[in-house]
Amino acid sequence: MEQSFSLQFNLVDEPWIPVVDKAGVSRTLSLREMFTQAPAIATISGEIPIMNIALIRLALAIMYATYREVGAEPGITDDDLARAWMDLYRSGAFPEGDIDSYLDEHLEAFDLFGNHPFYQVAGLEYQAKGPDPVSELIIDMPKPGKTLFTMRAPQSLTQLSFAEAARYLVLEQAYSPAGIKSPVVGYVGAKGGKAYAPKGALGTGWCGGIEGVFLEGDTLFETLLLNWPLIAQGRHLLGVSGDTAPWERENAPAASIERNPVGPIDVLTWQSRRIRLIPNERGTAVSGVILCYGDVSSPVDKRGVELMTGWRRSLPQQKKLGTAHVPLMPRQVDPSRALWRGLPSLLSKVATLDKASTEDLRSEVIRWIDYLQLNYKDTPVQSHLIRIHVQGLSYGTQSSVVEDMVDDYLDLDSSMVDADSSAVKSSVEVVKQADDAVSALVRFVHNVEKANGNDRPQDERDIREHAYDMLDRVFRSRLAGFTPDQDRLAYCNAWREEIRCVVERMARDYLESSGLSAFREAGTMTSGRAISIFKLGITRVLGEINYEPANQVSTKGGHDGLATF
Repeated sequence: MEQSFSLQFNLVDEPWIPVVDKAGVSRTLSLREMFTQAPAIATISGEIPIMNIALIRLALAIMYATYREVGAEPGITDDDLARAWMDLYRSGAFPEGDIDSYLDEHLEAFDLFGNHPFYQVAGLEYQAKGPDPVSELIIDMPKPGKTLFTMRAPQSLTQLSFAEAARYLVLEQAYSPAGIKSPVVGYVGAKGGKAYAPKGALGTGWCGGIEGVFLEGDTLFETLLLNWPLIAQGRHLLGVSGDTAPWERENAPAASIERNPVGPIDVLTWQSRRIRLIPNERGTAVSGVILCYGDVSSPVDKRGVELMTGWRRSLPQQKKLGTAHVPLMPRQVDPSRALWRGLPSLLSKVATLDKASTEDLRSEVIRWIDYLQLNYKDTPVQSHLIRIHVQGLSYGTQSSVVEDMVDDYLDLDSSMVDADSSAVKSSVEVVKQADDAVSALVRFVHNVEKANGNDRPQDERDIREHAYDMLDRVFRSRLAGFTPDQDRLAYCNAWREEIRCVVERMARDYLESSGLSAFREAGTMTSGRAISIFKLGITRVLGEINYEPANQVSTKGGHDGLATF
């Protein structure tokens, strides 16, 4: 039913973006205020963490669009762009009027309602039913009988404020699950009154198919600049021909369109869904939504436009697609692994498939800072503490349900973005040695249980998970403290000693708490022999390190035995 009143909620001037300022005060700002006050803002702070990267991507698209004319200047060079970026970073704020003028030029298209509703399709209707409840817009809303990372009660959510609806609208375009949708009027290809995820393409929102990587500075202004590469793969990113935002184009059709993103603006604002928000009868909130599939693409070989993820070569995709080359696929989040465990793919070059050389498949936002530090000794990001943040969702059941969320970060000296640095190579080596030390701990536990006649040893995954949890603080602290002034060998040796202390303490604690005998024997295995094998394995992995000998550990509860580490 059509509304009998005129609604307006313009994102340029209405407060809708939640932030925390440098004084620790939470506020809600408009788009215009977010840019003008960016030097005083610490971070964006949405209802759920992944809302941060979705809103950052929107802000970056506006920056690329605002300054696109710079890239169109005749004869502009790589050096011109790099120095323009560094000058802007040093200034500490966006030039007065630049972004304001751009937002004013497209003011009408930033309204949630009207003839060209923001991130939506005007007049969108379902083919055979009325609007869905607004809860269908909320990706952190539990399905019946399911729980997720939300404090919401399903029965309590009947409407959203315009500000909250705007945030979830941006999030939906980025991370919407796949699955069966209701076809809208104009949708082509429905089967049995249902719209299915596109075959051979990404069914989720664009960000749902990548490991979202972004850098954080001390302020929102620094964060936006750090994630705004102006050159990638030898290509200038300002003024890419045909690279436009949805608010700069005509209304999208109701039908899905198969196409490829043109440039950074296009991919940062990718319209993976056709959506229309439905206000309540009083026009005071959003109570319903119409939602179906929108622009369709594949993330294969999109490194030239998607700047905020790492990449990997995929032989299975080559076989599936029948390509002459081995295609690049974006890395995806892994909820089971702490970010530091993925350090090799995050910070270092990787071996090519034929092992003959190395290839730099890091995210372009990291490579951009590396490029500036390598070529400009006066760059303002030299010897600067930065935070590498990874966010994303993992899905289940053909990507139709959200299973888990990843929100992890590492604090590092900016020198660590140099893939060829000795610090990065040493850190990657220590991560590998920690993995090997944990494997030695797993073998130790299983050997002790074998010696005591246990035919059903502990689940290896549980042992590993607990060990990595215990090592987590060590790695985060050590990585943050690995600055260029450190003696690399001494620093890494102390790091290895901490790893040794953690895994040996876990082994002792296991013996103490298990109540297993150190003298029982099954076949050729005893607990004493398990200890010897463990200590030898740890020494092979971590080397000979001088440390105070640990106290003897005696079993409790009347069991005999004595174990010395």
